[in-house]
Amino acid sequence: MSKWIRWSGLIAFLLLTALIATFYILFADSLIKNAIEKKGTEINGASVDVAEVDISLFPLGISLSGLQITDPDEPITNIVDAAKVAMHLDFYQLLNRKLIISDVIMEKVQTGTQRVISGKIDKRPTKESSDSSPSSESQKTIEPASNPTKMDLPDVNEIVSQEQLQTIEQIDALSADIQAAEIRWKSDLENLPNSEELKKYKDIISDLKKVDYKDLKNAKKKLKELAKTTNQLKNDFTEIRKMSDDFSETYDSFKSRQELLRRAPQEDLTRLKAKYGSPGLMTEEFSKQILGPSLSAKIDKAITGYRRIDKLLSSRNRTKGDDSKVDRSKGVDIRFEEVDPIPDLLIQLVSISAFTSIGTLAGQITDISDDQVIYQHPIRFTFNGDELNQASELNVVGKIDRTQPDISSDSIHVKIEDYLIKGLTLSESSDMPISIETGKADIDISCVLEDGRLQSEIRIDFGSVQFSDQGLDNSNELNRTVHTVLRDIPSFQIRVTVTGTLDNPKTSVESDLDELLKAATTKVLEDKSKSWEKDLESALATQVSTPLSEIDDQINGVDAIKKDLEDRLKSAEKLKSYF
Repeated sequence: MSKWIRWSGLIAFLLLTALIATFYILFADSLIKNAIEKKGTEINGASVDVAEVDISLFPLGISLSGLQITDPDEPITNIVDAAKVAMHLDFYQLLNRKLIISDVIMEKVQTGTQRVISGKIDKRPTKESSDSSPSSESQKTIEPASNPTKMDLPDVNEIVSQEQLQTIEQIDALSADIQAAEIRWKSDLENLPNSEELKKYKDIISDLKKVDYKDLKNAKKKLKELAKTTNQLKNDFTEIRKMSDDFSETYDSFKSRQELLRRAPQEDLTRLKAKYGSPGLMTEEFSKQILGPSLSAKIDKAITGYRRIDKLLSSRNRTKGDDSKVDRSKGVDIRFEEVDPIPDLLIQLVSISAFTSIGTLAGQITDISDDQVIYQHPIRFTFNGDELNQASELNVVGKIDRTQPDISSDSIHVKIEDYLIKGLTLSESSDMPISIETGKADIDISCVLEDGRLQSEIRIDFGSVQFSDQGLDNSNELNRTVHTVLRDIPSFQIRVTVTGTLDNPKTSVESDLDELLKAATTKVLEDKSKSWEKDLESALATQVSTPLSEIDDQINGVDAIKKDLEDRLKSAEKLKSYF
C-alpha cells in the first residue's frame, strides 16, 4: 500500500494547503475590506467604510457589516448606511475575470445618518464660490418692489436722490442754453447803440441837414457826413431788428420749454411708479416666488445625485466606434466576440430593506451592469411600502437605460398616498416663513430623461392642512395678511414642471394658492401703494422745486434783456423817417 502513496508529495500538498488556508484565515478578509474601501472611495469621491468583511467559500460569497458611503457634498453625512450586505458570486466567471453577482441582500439600510468623522478626502476639490461680484456695500442700489415677501416699497427719498430724473435733466439743459444765449445777447447789445445813443442820431441828422449852399465846399462835406450817418443809422436799425427777431424766436422757445417743465415731474412720477411701485405683482406668482427657491434646491440636489449615477455608467460604457487614442504604455482592453456575451460586472438582483422617516421600504434593483450595450438589459428598480407610519402607501418604479450606444432613456415614477405632515417648511424666507404644522398630502412625481431632454412633473395635493404661525412678523402687514388667509385654507395643490436639460433646467411652479392670496391681499397692497405714491410725489416735488425756481429766475433775467432790446427797437423805429 505504501508503494502507491508518495508520502513526500502528500506532505508537500498538505503543507501548501495549510499555508493557503492560513493565509485565507489571516489576511483574505482584511485584503478584500481594504480593496472595497479604496476602490469605493475612488469612485464615490468621498470615504467608503466597511466595519467587517466575512468570506464564505461554499457557496462563494462576501458579507459586509457596517457599510457607510459618505455623501460627497455633505461629508459629515452618509448617503447610504447599511447594517449588513451579503452577496453570492459566480466562481466560474471569476476565473474568466468577470464579476457576476447573482444576488445581493442589503439589510437595515438608512440614508442621511450622521458620521462620527468627516468622510471628505483631500483629492476631492472643494466647491468655490462663484460670486465674483463686488460687495453689496461698495455700491448701493435701489431694487424695484418685486419681493413678494415684503410690503415695504423702496424709500422715496432714496429714489428721487439716486434716480436720473428727466425733470432735472431738462432743467439742466434749459439752464445751460439760457446761460449761453444770455452771454451772446449781452455781447451783441454791447455792439449796438442803446436808446440814448439812438436819440442822438436825431440831433446829429438835424444839424447835418442845415446846409448853407452858398458855401459849396462846406455843404458838400455836410451832405457826405449826412449820408454816412444815415447809412449807419440804417445798419444799426437792421442789426437791432435782426437781433430782436432772433431773440423773440429763442425766447419763445425758452418759454415753451419752461412750460413743458411744469409737466415733467408728473412724467417722472409715472415712470418711477411703474419701475418701483408694482405691489400688484407681489401675488401674481406667489407660489413661484415663495415656494420656488426651496423646490429648486431640492431639484438641484436630485440632479446632483443623478449625475453621480450617470457618471459611473458613462465611465464604464465605451460607445461603438470609439477610436479615441490610448496611451501606448497603458494599452487598452480588447473585447473579442463572445457566443453569449456578458459584461465584466453584473449584479443580477439587489434586495433592499430600508429604514426611512416614513417607515420600512422593501425594494429590488435588477440587472446592474457596467456595459448595457452588451447585456441589453436596462437597470430597473422598484420600492414599495404598505405598512408605513407616515403614509398609507408608497411606490417607486424606474429604469436607467443605456442599451443603445450614445442614447439614454431614464425614468422614475414616485407615488405616495396620505403622507402625514408634521412641521413641513414651505418657505425658509426670513421675511415670509411659511410652514405646515399638520396635514396630509398625496404626492405624484413623474420624471423622464430622453437624450438629455428633461420632462418632469410633480403634483402635490394637500389636505387637512393647519398652517403654523411660527415666525410670524406682526409688524409686516403683508406677512400678517397672508398668514390670516392661510389659516382658513384646508386644502390646496402645488404643481411643479421641470423641462430643459440637466445643465439648464427650467422650473415652473403653479398653485391654487395664488388666486386665494391675490384676492385677499389686493386691498391691503392697493392702500399701501396709494400712500407710497403720495409720498413719492411729495419727495419728487421737493427735489425739483429749487431747480424749477432757479429756471424762473433765469427767465426773469432774460426779461431784462428783452425790455432793453424792445426799448432800443422802439427808439430806432422812431428814426425810420430819417433814412
